[in-house]
Amino acid sequence: LVAGTRIVLLGNAGAGKTTLARRWAAERGLAHVDLDALAWDPGPVRRPLALSVAELERRLARHARWVA
Repeated sequence: LVAGTRIVLLGNAGAGKTTLARRWAAERGLAHVDLDALAWDPGPVRRPLALSVAELERRLARHARWVA
């Protein structure tokens, strides 16, 4: 993969996006960004959108190459 690789997986709930993202991240040396972990608190309770967006921006700024 080239520098700056960024992959976003889209699909229905339960389709295996997180599992595939973790696998690809491990196999390709990419950071894995778990969007569910950023969006939900235990319960599940939706985190305020502004907090989720701020944390996402922080994580993406730390890594040039990622899969989400």
